[in-house]
Amino acid sequence: MAIRYIGIITVLFILILPVLTLAGALSIDQMKWYMLIGSILWFILAPFWIKNK
Repeated sequence: MAIRYIGIITVLFILILPVLTLAGALSIDQMKWYMLIGSILWFILAPFWIKNK
């Protein structure tokens, strides 16, 4: 169950990063690294989340 919530948080994290970059809180390079980390986490966690549905 916790993996599902971590997956949802990861997706929200990926969606918020461009907004933070547009607001000037992150540089584009920082956003790229965080997006890479978030994407990797999502692809690792998504199968567990989908399997539990």
